[in-house]
Amino acid sequence: MMIAICLDGIAVSTVAVPWSPNSVLLWVLFTLQGTFEGVINIAGQKLIMVIWKRDAPSPLHVLHLGFGIGSLIVPNIANPFLAVPAPMLSPSNGSGTVSANISSYEHRLVFETENVSMNNSKESIVETSVFLCIERKINLMNILKKIEKNTETLRKKSFREIIDPATCAHGDRTFGIIMFSLLFFFYINAVGGERILGKFIRNYSIDQLDFSVDEGSMINTFFWISFSIGRFSGFIAARWIPIRILLPIEAFGALVSSILLNIFARDSATMLWVFILPVGFFEAPMFPSAMGWADSYLEMSGTGITFLLLGGASGGIAYMFIIGYFYDNYGNLSFLYQVLAFGIIAASLTVLLTIAGRGRGNRYD
Repeated sequence: MMIAICLDGIAVSTVAVPWSPNSVLLWVLFTLQGTFEGVINIAGQKLIMVIWKRDAPSPLHVLHLGFGIGSLIVPNIANPFLAVPAPMLSPSNGSGTVSANISSYEHRLVFETENVSMNNSKESIVETSVFLCIERKINLMNILKKIEKNTETLRKKSFREIIDPATCAHGDRTFGIIMFSLLFFFYINAVGGERILGKFIRNYSIDQLDFSVDEGSMINTFFWISFSIGRFSGFIAARWIPIRILLPIEAFGALVSSILLNIFARDSATMLWVFILPVGFFEAPMFPSAMGWADSYLEMSGTGITFLLLGGASGGIAYMFIIGYFYDNYGNLSFLYQVLAFGIIAASLTVLLTIAGRGRGNRYD
């Protein structure tokens, strides 16, 4: 029911955005979208863990694959709506008055035609969104009915049990605190690194390597393609490779790729193309893999998932402030340095997680 309500809420708030009369209402709508998205993320991951149990890591990658695909597709959909034709400048001499008026009229006609086209597109988007919302809600309710019998017998927990790490760690509070702390910082770094790469690769390519605007957009697009391929590959690999091996492969793959990126992509556009793609490929599956890793050691409750995603949200905010400050004050190469720092932190935290979980079997055994 929670997921169904949030899907309805995010659909309504998204449809309402184009008709927002002022920035205050727009701010409110975006806040609602973020809130609903967070709940869907938490509940969706918990639902997958309940349904698939030991085999959850593979479908977790599919769940988060949508983020990479959306990051690739949505900007290309939005660009035509954000592009506004520049107004024609009127000539200063008298002889150009007639041609200026004609040009102004043609510009206004084209602009009004585009507005009609945009309005029609908006209506089509609304109709499609409503249809998809209803269709997904029906499918979701069918899934929930199938697992309802398994959840009816769950005992209600007290508030203390809900927030106690020992509840997720089979009574071992120390182990729960250690694992949740390490995973919290892991998610800070994973989401923060994802934001840096997704937001600043275009800026770096243009500012440092003199890419054109189109070339900068192209490398950003190909980064998200490699990101999506990475998450799809995680879906395939998680079916055959244990998650306790898969996560270190991803973390150290990101580390090696970030080192090579720092060595060769300072002055070479070709090397930037070569090494930014494996960085995205190895970075992408770390988010769902870490959740699968956590589920193999801990009984991940909704509170536990929320705690980890809070770390991810904090990292997304903090890393953007950090990269913005260093990029403005210390130059373009600070982008490469922070990508390297991301790789080092990811690999280091993975080692610490491996040490913390050493000697403990899968909780499903």
